[in-house]
Parts: sequence; C-alpha cells; structure tokens
Amino acid sequence: MAKKYVIIEPSELSNLDFSKLTTTSSNTVRYNLARDKCLVSFIGTIPSELNGKTEHTEAQISTIIDNISNGWYENE
Repeated sequence: MAKKYVIIEPSELSNLDFSKLTTTSSNTVRYNLARDKCLVSFIGTIPSELNGKTEHTEAQISTIIDNISNGWYENE
C-alpha cells in the first residue's frame, strides 16, 4: 500500500493518534512557512481523526509543496 498525505491545521495535532500514522509525533510533522498548515502521512485506511480531510498521493502532495506559491518553501 502506498503512503497517503493529509494537510491539517496545527491545532488538530493534539487530536491525532500517532500510532496510526507514519508521521511519528507532532515534532516530526512538516509545516508550511506560515506554520498554519502541516502535513501528516499514513498507510492504509485513513485514521478516523482525519475523516473528511482530503487524501493526497505522493505525486499530488509533491505538486502542492513544490509549488512556491503554496507557501511550503522559499526561493533562496
């Protein structure tokens, strides 16, 4: 099974059961530059805490975070 990705707000991190995720803790999530969004990942069925969130494949999430206008990185 392929890894899936979900973008959430940092305030939602405390509601997650990290044992259901491949993201190991709130300390290992990837934040956008504004730190108002973060990325978590899982394999298999979406954890119930993330129900209703958009699931992204690796290709989809790469397109999102590699686009500078989406605010996940700065051009140096």
